[in-house]
Amino acid sequence: MTDGWFDTHMPDLNQRNPLVAKYLTQWTIWWIEEMQVDAIRLDTYSYADQTFLSQWALDVLQEYPGFTLFAEVWVNGLGVQGYYNGNNNLNRNVNTHLSGVLDFEMNWTLGKLVNEDPGWNSGNGALYLYLCQDYLFGENGGADNVIFLDNHDMSRFYEVTGKDLDKMKMATGILLTTRGIPQWFYGSEILMDEPADPMDRVREDFPGGWPGDTLNKFTAADRSPEENTFFQYLRTLARWHAQEPALKNGKLMQFVPDNGIYVYFRFTDDASVMVIVNGNAEEQELDTARFRERLHGYTSAVNIESGALLKSLEVLQLPAMSTTILKLHP
Repeated sequence: MTDGWFDTHMPDLNQRNPLVAKYLTQWTIWWIEEMQVDAIRLDTYSYADQTFLSQWALDVLQEYPGFTLFAEVWVNGLGVQGYYNGNNNLNRNVNTHLSGVLDFEMNWTLGKLVNEDPGWNSGNGALYLYLCQDYLFGENGGADNVIFLDNHDMSRFYEVTGKDLDKMKMATGILLTTRGIPQWFYGSEILMDEPADPMDRVREDFPGGWPGDTLNKFTAADRSPEENTFFQYLRTLARWHAQEPALKNGKLMQFVPDNGIYVYFRFTDDASVMVIVNGNAEEQELDTARFRERLHGYTSAVNIESGALLKSLEVLQLPAMSTTILKLHP
């Protein structure tokens, strides 16, 4: 698996050769210093020499303590994926020293969430069960995994939802509030919907930005009403995410889904966010009594999407197929 070319245009370097290994390490440090980046994504990580990569990561971290290294590990199975995280309990052969991995298992679980009825192992129940196994990722429990809805090798998530705006918003709300570092693929903010086959369709140009373009979707005037609705939703969440301490440094606590409703909290000692995922096709009313452990000390909230103030948290009204995000206040 680690010997041989990954593809016809991707030659294999002999990373067991000490001169090659030294060159690659020095080359990495030079580029970090030159470009002042704070993270590196390692493509097709599992196909390279693992002993070299472990030492390479140590050398980079010695020069830049706290630097983020995360890897593309496109494998099936949480245990297999967790095997590549740094400081985990699964890989006894070598410590990768990686901060995290690209969380493909989370991606596939979000696909189930929008396409299955909620149950013990389906819909939002599948997401609950997946996050219950975060201990397999080692010390940080997946907190530094990079989570995503789609990428340059996969069908656009709007296509995965069946071009359903409510489902797209529901998954995006989770992406920007659950554990992990969210990654966004260009164009999904305007609901680009190309499938992965043929591959070149997924990587089409963003409409606009060049002289002669007939459409410029950088502007609201050239976006459809549905595209503008989602664009504004994403922008609202992204701007809030960037400054919310409960999402930057907070812990995750989730509750067993009940009647198709999945609830989790992100919290620190001083801040708390409540997220409610309604996987039902109908509006629901939620009695919050069973969440008192995390609601203790909070009496009101602001709905992040709408900006509305909720003066009581005892009973919540949930739209169908939705993620409701509440910033809690004493």
